Amino acid sequence: MQLTTRTDQAIKIILYLAAQVESRWVAAPEIAAAIGVSSEVVQKVVLALANANLLRTSRGRYGGIRLTRELADIPLSEVVAVGESETGWKFTECDRTANCPCYLNGGKCTLRAMYREVQEKIMAIFEGITLAQLRTNETDSAARQHADAWRSR
Repeated sequence: MQLTTRTDQAIKIILYLAAQVESRWVAAPEIAAAIGVSSEVVQKVVLALANANLLRTSRGRYGGIRLTRELADIPLSEVVAVGESETGWKFTECDRTANCPCYLNGGKCTLRAMYREVQEKIMAIFEGITLAQLRTNETDSAARQHADAWRSR
């Protein structure tokens, strides 16, 4: 099982925003530089997170992106669900192709059901983890250092 980079980016975006002093509005290019992706990628992930009511966005000169909730109120499963919604989790080759060439295709496959059960169990684990548990003094410090460097450039 592998989570997509979109999920990883979503988690990093939320942690970066949480570290900002006084919940300031943060511009997409700043976040993009912080996590090492393009502004377009950030905008796509932010749109998905905003549609899930995890982030708020505001356009204009003083606009940007900020959190809608405290990290303790955001289960990791919610972020993973947003991150994986575009493509879904891919466990095996069967999940990647429309017509699996495997000899078990056509109703004989017991693997897909097992993989779905594993996915459900993983999501149950993620349900018990909040984003607040992923936030540390080190993650906040790194985010704030980047924000300071971004503003002073």
